[in-house]
Amino acid sequence: MQYIFSNIIHLDTLFFNKLVRFNKKKIIYKCSHLLSRSADGHLYIIIGLILPLLDSNIGVKASQVSGFSFLIYFPIYFVLKNSIKRPRPFQKFKNVDNLIAVPDQFSFPSGHTACSFIMATTLSYFYPFISLYMFFWALMVGLSRVLLGVHYPGDVFVGILIGISCAYFGINLAL
Repeated sequence: MQYIFSNIIHLDTLFFNKLVRFNKKKIIYKCSHLLSRSADGHLYIIIGLILPLLDSNIGVKASQVSGFSFLIYFPIYFVLKNSIKRPRPFQKFKNVDNLIAVPDQFSFPSGHTACSFIMATTLSYFYPFISLYMFFWALMVGLSRVLLGVHYPGDVFVGILIGISCAYFGINLAL
């Protein structure tokens, strides 16, 4: 079992090193920074407050579901971050800079990615016509976290799984 985990970590690190080379281009850095900031959390609160005003029936349900989903997500995130304690790439590699402030010390899982996928899944459930845009945005948030040197691809992948799972649990709880 240890052999499997060490191979996964090796591949994750290898993939990270291939991706992080792209952040040297100014346009990639600026886009990554903007995408990452869009998932800081302020946007979720604004959407949760505005949706019920714009759409009193579905908007209220979408806000409730996202609220339930985030309540499910936070304990999972907290336990994983503080039990696995994976160092962030910029902490481990001298040639990698963190190009954005981080909200906590550890890398695994990517909270920005998980939260963006909670929003993408929830809003896509209620407003299917925006699905493609929402999931593209969420995926780009995850990629931006790698390009900014604060997460490994594996952190992002697990963030995607957590975000989608929490949204589906939220949908099933609230409806």
